This record gives sequence, structure tokens and C-alpha cells, in this order.
Amino acid sequence: MNAILKSAFILNFTLQSPKRKPTEEDMQDAKILYYYPPTIPINDTRTHVAITEGYALFFGMFKGTNTSQQIITTSTNSITVTLMVEPNIYLSTLFIYDHVVAKSIPEFDIQANIPNYTDPIYYKNITLHLYNALVMFYGPL
Repeated sequence: MNAILKSAFILNFTLQSPKRKPTEEDMQDAKILYYYPPTIPINDTRTHVAITEGYALFFGMFKGTNTSQQIITTSTNSITVTLMVEPNIYLSTLFIYDHVVAKSIPEFDIQANIPNYTDPIYYKNITLHLYNALVMFYGPL
């Protein structure tokens, strides 16, 4: 089973809106450093950010800190990887499974050479490679 990258975003939960009396939307927007693809409606973007922030704060309670450094959630049709890549900066990726499986692959290749596309570590590594590419081109976030 393959997957496609549906969205990737960089967040800093400590940032605040520079407005004097920010609305809830202003406060949420201030936390978004980057969001891909830019064509996603802003309300969907805010929802993704809110869910990611909620996960980080919730799971952080169990580690004894207010944030968590790695969160991987899976469902039957998607996987989300959220990593704290720098202090207070999170990179989150959402992959949607492509349920079209190539049927022409010989059986021996499946066992020996094809990675397990349902393994969360595979998507964590893709997310880490994305972060490394961003740092290579733009420097520390």
C-alpha cells in the first residue's frame, strides 16, 4: 500500500499574534510558520493546527513535560507524523493511503525488496528527510 503526502506544516505553539486584541483565529494563524499545500482552505488549516497542538499537549502530559517530541497517529486511510524538530518547533505531515496496489510485482520482490508502506517508522523517516532538506536550503527554522 502506497501513500501520498496530503499536507505538511511547520508550527511554533509559543508564537502569539502581534495584534492588540487578537481573535481566536489570529492566535491560531500566528502559530503557523509554513503550510503545504497553500490551496487548503484556511479553516481546514486551522483545524489541522488545533488537532496537532492538542495531541502535543495531551501526550506531553504523560511524559512529564508540556510537549511531546514525537507523535504518530494512524487510521485505516491515513497516517500523521508530528515531530518536534527544534525547541518549540513542530513539523507535521499527513499521508493518505493509496489503496491501489500494483498486482504485477513478483512474490519474491514483496518479501525481499519492497518496504512496508504501512510501517509508521517509514513515514517518520520521510518527515525527518523533509526537515533535513528544509534545513539544508533555509538553515535552522
